[in-house]
Amino acid sequence: MDQLSMSDLDEENKNSAVIRIEETIRAPLYWHSPVDCQILDLKECHYDEVLQLIKRHFFAEDPMCRAINILADSVSTQSYLDFVQLWMKDTTSLVAISSKSGRVVGTVITRINSSLDRSNTYSRIQIFQGEAVEKIMQLNNTLIRRADAYARLETDVYLRIYILCVHPSYLSRGLKSGLIEAFIEMAITLEIPAIGGIFSSSDNQKLARDLGFKLLLEISYSQWSLNGEIIFNNPGSGNYSVAFMAMQTPSLDYLKNIWQSREDGINEDKARQNNHHRFIEY
Repeated sequence: MDQLSMSDLDEENKNSAVIRIEETIRAPLYWHSPVDCQILDLKECHYDEVLQLIKRHFFAEDPMCRAINILADSVSTQSYLDFVQLWMKDTTSLVAISSKSGRVVGTVITRINSSLDRSNTYSRIQIFQGEAVEKIMQLNNTLIRRADAYARLETDVYLRIYILCVHPSYLSRGLKSGLIEAFIEMAITLEIPAIGGIFSSSDNQKLARDLGFKLLLEISYSQWSLNGEIIFNNPGSGNYSVAFMAMQTPSLDYLKNIWQSREDGINEDKARQNNHHRFIEY
């Protein structure tokens, strides 16, 4: 048999990853969740709810969207939602459903990025309209190009987070971390060698660091300007930069250790509370 070239192997790896994704389309997979909800594959039946969640909360709370006031630009708002609809159809995104109400309470929009088709860039921005969304995509594109993830991660394929959004009522329940962990678990299941994402807030950057992501590149909001104008001059307290963070996909044992450590912490807290109550009663 003739020896396969490197490009043949790259194409073969990408095709096998795509095949594994297509196999998940038939029925939603359920992923580990630390809170009172279910995290599962995003299917078309939840598209509208996810779009509404992103419009109401991601656009209002994301540092870049808030700083540029994207909701005041109806054309940009719709253009961004059009992007999200395209990304969701790649079938790798996840959704969190409340166990009580059955409503969508969180999502992580993800895609496989490949050096073979350069799907990591927002190259289709020219078919959309809107000044605000164009400025956001310009910064994201610059960050991606400068991060040079393919070379740094030594891979031609990686799974990337595009949007991480959680309903405000679930922010204190660990759902953001749960969605990132489910994203990692999906990459493990699909045998994708590396993972990454753009993290625009200090809180999300800390979550990513705590889960093992490494900083590849960050761009300070105060240093990003176009024609001498700082574009994102009010990203919110403590939000100083947008960061591209990534890592080699860990083993499932890595995740299990995180889950076990969290469970041990919860049990220790319960034990301390019980001891405190017994002390008061005594």
